[in-house]
Amino acid sequence: MKRKAEKSAAVGELRAVKGFARAKKTVRHATTKEIVRCENTRKETETASMIIMDVVVNRVFGWGKKNALRLRKKMYTHMECIKRKYVTVAEIEDIILDELWIDLTKKSDVSEWDMLSRVRYETICEMTAVFLLALHDEFGIGQKRAARAYRVLEDLGNDISTGKVTLDEMRAERDNSSKPWTRRKAS
Repeated sequence: MKRKAEKSAAVGELRAVKGFARAKKTVRHATTKEIVRCENTRKETETASMIIMDVVVNRVFGWGKKNALRLRKKMYTHMECIKRKYVTVAEIEDIILDELWIDLTKKSDVSEWDMLSRVRYETICEMTAVFLLALHDEFGIGQKRAARAYRVLEDLGNDISTGKVTLDEMRAERDNSSKPWTRRKAS
């Protein structure tokens, strides 16, 4: 009985070792380089989003630098709350749905995307939610005006992703002149 118990224990240990090896093989560990790459991608996406959002508030509301900087300050406050885990992006999206009737739920299946694409997408979702909440909190923007800003933001995002407009053109539009930003006339 003792030999039988030892033999089954050895078989059990072998199975456990093989199971652990399989699990370890399937779990992907992020290396330091990947973490740095993800953080750099996140910062680049945040910077690009802020440029686009500056152009959006200029086009939609005719805001200059003063109000755009005030909006940015409020957005940074909300982003800091997310980083410190006081609130989640999903909770902000629920607030926006309740108060502004804009549905920001994610519709894409990001599970098959590569890591950097997922980081870009999650950052854009976070920035959009924070943008709309900051407009509502800081300036009292209601449902209609927020929906208009969101539509323009979507259109600009689509134009950039399809290549119709570059980020440099957006930056140039934002920095168009030394005087405060002016509203573009519709043609």
